[in-house]
Amino acid sequence: ELAGEMFVEGEYVSSRAVDGTARVIIRSNPQQNFPFVYPQNENGEEIAERANRDAVMQSDLETWLPAYGLVDADGTTTESGLLPDCGAVHAPTEFSGFGVLSVLNVGVSGDLDDHTTTSVLAPGNVVYASTESVYVATQTWVDIALFEDDEDAWERAWDARRTSVHRFALAGDDAAYVASGSVAGDIRNQFNLSEYDGHLRIVTTTGETWDETSETHVRVLRESDGELVEVGTVGDMGRGEAVQSVRMIGDVGYVVTFRQIDPFYTLDLSDPENPQVVGELKIPGFSSYLHPIGEGRVLGVGSDGTDDGRITGSKVSIFDVSDPANPEEVAIWSAPGGWNDVGREHRSFLWWEAEQMAVVPLTSYDENGHWAGAIVLRVDGTELIEVGRID
Repeated sequence: ELAGEMFVEGEYVSSRAVDGTARVIIRSNPQQNFPFVYPQNENGEEIAERANRDAVMQSDLETWLPAYGLVDADGTTTESGLLPDCGAVHAPTEFSGFGVLSVLNVGVSGDLDDHTTTSVLAPGNVVYASTESVYVATQTWVDIALFEDDEDAWERAWDARRTSVHRFALAGDDAAYVASGSVAGDIRNQFNLSEYDGHLRIVTTTGETWDETSETHVRVLRESDGELVEVGTVGDMGRGEAVQSVRMIGDVGYVVTFRQIDPFYTLDLSDPENPQVVGELKIPGFSSYLHPIGEGRVLGVGSDGTDDGRITGSKVSIFDVSDPANPEEVAIWSAPGGWNDVGREHRSFLWWEAEQMAVVPLTSYDENGHWAGAIVLRVDGTELIEVGRID
């Protein structure tokens, strides 16, 4: 039965449930509420700026903060107002862009309660959670006006892009904002972040693949006086390549980059102030999703390819990482002409631990025509065995 509803102004970003409480992340855009005007030409810039400043100075809380409404099962609005209390709205230590990021704490078996919301004045689009924290990250750019006398201003501003990260600490039914920070470069998805032993590890890429200036780093952040401060870093991964997948487990990590071949990197993260790249394996194709399967093995799901970077189909691999300095690809299953979306949506992948089985969605075009469904693979030591297909 429908027990009640909460309507919130803004966009749903993501959510995570930890110990019976769901944290729902909502992104609001207050700049849409302002009657901003744009000059037709340079002569109107001063007038437009004055009008826009007046709009900001005359604004009130309703302009800046998202509204909410509680509705009971009969459709009656029982409560409404501004979602976050003023005392629960925070500003990050450095400007991260316009927006209001709100974390709603919803008891899975309890009532909807707006009073457990906390917000930070920042945008956000990537969510990662541990059992102790929720992190929300977004890409930010340097103001192009800083390079106004530079004919390459747009390029320099893009090269200076950063990823801002905001931490909300989980305690009981609450998620309290505690710190923000930023690092150079951008991230691919939530697997680029990992919290371990009081530190946040984040994998970012700077530069561009098209001009071969790209480089991937692991950066380690530690909280200090409301800031997430970088305390260690290691780079020199995937020069001229793009990150395809990341997985960090405890004090080890794995990164896959790709342009023509797949460098599979192994990382030693045991010393937060001195992370290290300890091994590298170059193979055709790439893994867009990595999943640890125990006993020094990692399952990679992605695409097969040729030595010159041409993609030829879908691929599943077993990597032996028992010796991090010498990772090996010990088993391959491939489907020529096939592809999967596991790298884009990891929830479409299933690892069934009890039976050592992986289920991978697949769409393929080959000499037998079009086929779409799921492949069931069994891991037997260092072998991958196809045991069935589900239409």
